[in-house]
Amino acid sequence: MKKLTVALTVLLALVLAAAAAQADRYPVNPQRGEAMRLLRYRYRQSNATDSYFDDGFSFRFLTEPAFDCEITVEIIKDSSVSGDFDYRVQVYDTSLEEDDSLLYDLKVSEGNTFTLPPLVLPTEYDVTLFIMPRGTLNIEYYAYQTFTLEPDASHPTLDARVTSIVNSCRVPGNDWQTALNLHDWLTHNAYYDPTLSIYGPDGVLFKGTGVCDSYAKAYTLLMREAGISAGRVTSTAMNHAWNEVCIDGIWAHVDVTWDDPQDLSAPITTAVSGQEYRHFFCISDDFIGDSRYHDPHYGYSAHACTTMDYSAIIRLDEEWQEVNAWIDDSGNTGTYTDLLQEGIDQNYTVFDVNRYNFVDLGNGWGYDLTDPNVEANLKRTFHLFAFIQSLKVWTNAAGDPLSLTVTYNESDRVFHVAVSAAPLDLSVMSLTLPVDTFIASGKEKCPVPVLEGGGDLTAGVDYEIVWTDNVAPGTATVTVQALGSTVTGSISAEFTILPAGTAVCAVPADTAVLEAEAFLNAAFTEIILPDIPVTVGANCFAGLTADAVQITVPNADSGIDPLAFDGLRNVTLIAPASLTIGGIPAADFCAQQGWYYEAP
Repeated sequence: MKKLTVALTVLLALVLAAAAAQADRYPVNPQRGEAMRLLRYRYRQSNATDSYFDDGFSFRFLTEPAFDCEITVEIIKDSSVSGDFDYRVQVYDTSLEEDDSLLYDLKVSEGNTFTLPPLVLPTEYDVTLFIMPRGTLNIEYYAYQTFTLEPDASHPTLDARVTSIVNSCRVPGNDWQTALNLHDWLTHNAYYDPTLSIYGPDGVLFKGTGVCDSYAKAYTLLMREAGISAGRVTSTAMNHAWNEVCIDGIWAHVDVTWDDPQDLSAPITTAVSGQEYRHFFCISDDFIGDSRYHDPHYGYSAHACTTMDYSAIIRLDEEWQEVNAWIDDSGNTGTYTDLLQEGIDQNYTVFDVNRYNFVDLGNGWGYDLTDPNVEANLKRTFHLFAFIQSLKVWTNAAGDPLSLTVTYNESDRVFHVAVSAAPLDLSVMSLTLPVDTFIASGKEKCPVPVLEGGGDLTAGVDYEIVWTDNVAPGTATVTVQALGSTVTGSISAEFTILPAGTAVCAVPADTAVLEAEAFLNAAFTEIILPDIPVTVGANCFAGLTADAVQITVPNADSGIDPLAFDGLRNVTLIAPASLTIGGIPAADFCAQQGWYYEAP
């Protein structure tokens, strides 16, 4: 049996972490750090250098493992073992990845038996008993056994449960709404585990309760089943877990647990409280770590989460009734949102909005901010209200979009407001491609998009253009993304590259003239002129029936009538830069006509 010594520094870290967890605004699990250490012992004991193995303890099931019933287990201590011991039991799902496999973490307070909670998940269970000399965290012995509960009509598998929930929440073509629906499903159908023992995804998904690990593991499974990238973030310092998700290529934090706050002193029957939030859905590194708005998260993060554009509190434009509606000393009422708009409509560029002493919650309810304790409790919410107003797009009386910078001054009790022109959002513009179908030529296809619906923008200054998957046959993408501070967002479009060589016409090498309508009703997709100078008459290619055509003119001395391609769309001209059409360089002429030019 291996003897695993927990150093004093680790024990000190555990105490400090537990103290930090107690200070959190919403409940987190103060046992999580210790549980994760035990988990590492269970799977990585072979890495210890000062360990030995023994078989001083075992256990047996007094109750046959079955669904939906408590399972009594007897601890058996070898007669050669002396001393008093404390016990810890952890239950694992062997089908899950190592770091996700912990389902239950149970303390055994006294006696020689312990009880497993009712199990609902069909899987193979690994029950591990850790044995520690009383009053220490040193694991001197452990024993484990496995058993399997098979699925039946009343007990679907974890995969089946996850699929069912995702199918009820999925919005086809809208990953953001799907992710929000799955977040809301958890906050409305689960509550934080007051026993601090349920760690597995089965907790919130089957039993409707679990600690932060249970929420985070479940949300990861749900998101991945929906085809959305997601992972679990853990912080040993916080004893907490949450998620990072990727929507439309953008990573953001989601903390389902903190959006489902519970009063652990309240009866379990009231635990699904109706006080669910969306404050921590798709938020940035800066926001999740900012103490002005909430107790900050701190710890390792696998991805850079740089934007609040996908945040629910931004996108859904919540009105923040808890601090928005005011009552003055004369009994007048209103909202701070309206006061901000009044300042904008009066064309102020800088102004202050006074914060009143009372908050109106309706039906005779409200907050008295002359009470220092009440004001202290609402301080962060006033900062959050100001932050949200700064991220909204406002309009003045003329309908012009504006941007506000709103900050809350605690000492003066005012909202300070600065008004400026709003940055142009590329995502609300339209993007079109004059040519959206091409023939593969071995070179990159880089059609220049046309942007409409905004002001005059300059490529390389206001935005950049990025093409992807634009060489081989298939679907390619062009994306216009913002540069600088006056433009935000991005917009994309797809275009098609067809295989080369499917309908090729190589004009005979001695052909010097192509008459009008030479290709009337022809289905060629590629036409290759000879290397000699060729005269091409009006409407020569006008009768082509293919959806896209690629024409190669090798000789710069060829004479191309400006009307040779009349009526065609999706034309690609491959020709020397010195070729002219109607006296205009080929590249410029193609741009005028909406064709695509490519150098040979």
